[in-house]
Amino acid sequence: MASSDEKKDEPYTTKMGDYLIYVVVVLVSILFYYGCSGLILYACKIAQSSVLPDNNKCYPYEDTKPTVEKITTDIFTTLKSPQMSKKLEIPYDKYNSSNTILDWIRSYKNSSDSYFLVNYLMTILESTMLANFSMFGAVLNKLNLLPELLLVLIGPIIYSIVAPIIFIIDSIYFIYLWFAEMGWFFKDNTNNTGKGMPKWEDISALSFGFRYATAIFLVILFIILFIFTASMVMSFYIPGVFMLCIFSIITFRGTLNGNPASGLTIIKETYIHYKVLITSIFTFIVTVMAFNQLGTASGIVPIVIAGAIYFGIIAIDIYKPVVENGMTPVINSEIAKKTCDAVIEMVKPKSLLDKLNPFSGGGQSEKGLKKQLIQLGKKLSGN
Repeated sequence: MASSDEKKDEPYTTKMGDYLIYVVVVLVSILFYYGCSGLILYACKIAQSSVLPDNNKCYPYEDTKPTVEKITTDIFTTLKSPQMSKKLEIPYDKYNSSNTILDWIRSYKNSSDSYFLVNYLMTILESTMLANFSMFGAVLNKLNLLPELLLVLIGPIIYSIVAPIIFIIDSIYFIYLWFAEMGWFFKDNTNNTGKGMPKWEDISALSFGFRYATAIFLVILFIILFIFTASMVMSFYIPGVFMLCIFSIITFRGTLNGNPASGLTIIKETYIHYKVLITSIFTFIVTVMAFNQLGTASGIVPIVIAGAIYFGIIAIDIYKPVVENGMTPVINSEIAKKTCDAVIEMVKPKSLLDKLNPFSGGGQSEKGLKKQLIQLGKKLSGN
């Protein structure tokens, strides 16, 4: 690493070349940062609209679609009184209510040839995605309470703090699901018609047959797999599901002042609405860098150029706010109400321990024992 004396001896052209590279890096970094701010702002409005798939009793986890209140949210609010804003709507329509992965899982779990081992893996993925959407919804609704300017300024920083916490929670929950969902090993789909819904039945342990032995073998196998591969699997699985949910959120579609809008639309509008903020921060950083990299005399140059632009001597309007159309008074709507009246009958057992009990029936030991004893009595009596 070069010392300060060595840097002073560098040719000015070399210093200028390095400085210009730093300027480009800073510009790209700032644009990326505030692009992320725009996406976080958009995600907050999506959460406020209650369209996230965070209820496992309704679509896309089950066939019943929830009733979601349609609301209009404020975005790109002004600081002057009275406050004005543009209006964003995220409808719960066919596109926004669907989710490719969750739709596929629901379709498979409801198919006549649904297989218990695939359901085990799918349930883990489905439950992890549900947990992420639920956590995202809670965090985003809290962030949405912040003043918009503050959210744009520090949103990505808050995200970088929250993300590792969600990773830790996801990891703990994944470990729990790995073992808790092993109850699927003790179920068989008895629907052999090739149509209709699957018919799940608990395998009988009374005779300790091949199928029950297979279930025990799978429990042991997956415990061993967990011991030797858990860290490797989680290092890919947890970030993968996290990013999958993030991508799902930012691809929601809505309308901004009645015109079609997406995450890219909000990024563009963020650059426009907060143009003065972004260019001011960029100017400050490159000016400080000029003093550090090029010396006092050269450091004054960016200040002179910025002043000439600000006072109109150089005809560039980067320090003048954009006159935006379609601004209306702020309405400050609450979080949209979401209701789901579906009653779902769970097909999986309550616990793996119940399944390991030879006299268990669907997680209810007393009823399972009674049922098995009645069956045994009929066999012994020849009925």
